[in-house]
Amino acid sequence: MSQRVAGSLWLSDGVTQGELGIVFSLLELADTHPEIAVMVTTVPDEAGSLMADVLTIFLGELLSSDPGRSEQFLSQSWFQDGLTEEEAALIVALRPTLNDDVDSEEVFADLLQRGHVRSETISLPLAGEIDLFAVGRSEFELEGLLERMAFAVESMEGFMGTPWPKPDVIALLELESDLGSYDGGWNAGAYVVLKDPSKYTTYHELAHYYFKSTIGPQWLTEGGAEFLNFYTLNLTEGGTIDADYINGQGVIAAACAPDGSANVHGWNETGAGSNLCPYWLGHQFLGGMYRALGHEVVSSALRELYETSLTMRRGAAEEEDEIYQAFLTNTPSSQRDEFRFWYHCLHGRPIPGYTPAPKPAHAPEIRDALVALYNATNGSGWKNNENWLSEAPLDQWYGVFTDCDGTLTHLSLTDNQITGPIPSWLGNLSNLRHLELAGNQITEPIPSWLGNLSNLNVLGLGRNQFTGPIPPELGNLSRLGGFVISRQAQPPMCT
Repeated sequence: MSQRVAGSLWLSDGVTQGELGIVFSLLELADTHPEIAVMVTTVPDEAGSLMADVLTIFLGELLSSDPGRSEQFLSQSWFQDGLTEEEAALIVALRPTLNDDVDSEEVFADLLQRGHVRSETISLPLAGEIDLFAVGRSEFELEGLLERMAFAVESMEGFMGTPWPKPDVIALLELESDLGSYDGGWNAGAYVVLKDPSKYTTYHELAHYYFKSTIGPQWLTEGGAEFLNFYTLNLTEGGTIDADYINGQGVIAAACAPDGSANVHGWNETGAGSNLCPYWLGHQFLGGMYRALGHEVVSSALRELYETSLTMRRGAAEEEDEIYQAFLTNTPSSQRDEFRFWYHCLHGRPIPGYTPAPKPAHAPEIRDALVALYNATNGSGWKNNENWLSEAPLDQWYGVFTDCDGTLTHLSLTDNQITGPIPSWLGNLSNLRHLELAGNQITEPIPSWLGNLSNLNVLGLGRNQFTGPIPPELGNLSRLGGFVISRQAQPPMCT
């Protein structure tokens, strides 16, 4: 074996750190499974990096993890007659040290005996040839997955402007498994697991090959993966960054801002709100920068952060400084003031030497409408009425959310013990995009004037006890992305 290894082509040009690791893995494999180690040393040099890694690293871990499984594995005819690259990809998916899902005996046995693998090689402008593998227990379920993977890899490399990070991409599709807290999937590094085969989940998990833990804090790794996910989705489905940004505001207003995480800095300081807050806050930061500063600024800044992350480890404060500097240096001097404005608003971290202008004062009728809502619905008895009726800026009132120019866009008072009618004064909130009043005790008829709120994207009125029919005027709200009403003694209605 030593003679074969010493004479191999990949050692003849010097030993890299990665190749040295392969040698040590081969030594460990030879101690426990010498016949497999012999097999490794006879693999042709041109077999590819996936095959070399599988036979030296992944295979050794699989065989040492469980004696019973090792015996099952070694008895498979497809293993005994030599490995193809598709079979090597299947071995990666069977690797229990990374995939808790394969702890299931049923899943392991099915993949081992009846696993299906589809593969495709694509050529990228920067990375060259990339091998794609889709692995699953049903060939029918794999339909279309390779196509989605290819499109994502191509579009993401194009946006980032730097070579795709892996020479092979493996996706395990496991629809019926319990992935614990990972509702849709996860990126294990060597491959991705998909419980949900949709474009959304596939694109997000593949984006983590660029946005991994070394690139920066969680809001950037998860938010960056979401941003690149939506960027790719928009290429296929005709969406826009503007629409994503507006929808993201709604999630932040409802799930993050009320608990003190209205922006990235707030979440860094408090960690409050839904566990989805770092996803949406990071996505909102990048989407806002994209809208304000353009494609090239965001692409160049993220590329710089990614390439720097390959060689550096940083503390939390250093990471935030580096993110700020990456965006600043990639912003043209003519847009620097605009950059500082948006960075301060979307990120929230103080900028040395920069004093943000105060948000414009709201028209008196805006404050009057909120006061009317408070008085008409027993505001003193609300679960949370922090700063209501005070002299504090409106965006510091609980559940009130304004965008960077001070426009009141979201009112989120879900599950807040609101009773009584919705006052018509709310009809003055013409810029309102999201109105969330679900989960309260509103018993009056649904007001017809809600149909006059021309900018409304989401209206949440579920889990109340409204009386009477749904007003026909609400049929004008064809632009609504979500509209849920629950009426007493009737099931929820969704349109």
